[in-house]
Amino acid sequence: MADQKRPKWAAWADHIRSMDDPARNFEKPEALDDLVVIDLSSRSMAGCYCSSLLAELGAETIRIEPPGGDLVRTYSPDGIMVKDTGLAYLQEGRNKYHVTLNLETEEGRDMLKAFAVHADILIETYPAGTMAAWGANLAVVKLLLAVMEPLLVSVLRMAVAAVAVCVMVAWQIARGRLRWPTLTRRQWWALLACAVLMVYVNQLFF
Repeated sequence: MADQKRPKWAAWADHIRSMDDPARNFEKPEALDDLVVIDLSSRSMAGCYCSSLLAELGAETIRIEPPGGDLVRTYSPDGIMVKDTGLAYLQEGRNKYHVTLNLETEEGRDMLKAFAVHADILIETYPAGTMAAWGANLAVVKLLLAVMEPLLVSVLRMAVAAVAVCVMVAWQIARGRLRWPTLTRRQWWALLACAVLMVYVNQLFF
């Protein structure tokens, strides 16, 4: 039998099939694949569900449980268990790294702080004041600083540029070349150009 000639749309169909192949979905970038999430929720299926949604969108999620496992591992309809784990936790424990950490000890709390500093999102469901009593609120402050660092750097650069322009204007006024605030349009444009130049220089060297 003679080989059948492939229709013109076959190449396009092969391309679509390769882009939509479920076996290769893991190779595609995810929406949140640049985020690190720590799930510290305790006895709360809501925390597990929240971290599951983030993990489903590609976030690297680390589930921290006490030694022996969290109580939510026993949550299951009609008491159905699979290898001592409830069906609800099998559903909401997917796509995560699971580690145990004893937060009742100083060593465990120090390890939590080390984890939290490198995380983008921290999920916890402990009563108010528990994290502060453990000293983990310091980790939250460090986390906020890490998030705000780019903004703080930009503000600092703008402040340096503003100070430099003010010094230059004061120097020109002292020499009698400028009469503040009666500046000409050309002088205003010159000051604006100097400010933009200072911001650019700050980005290059700082």
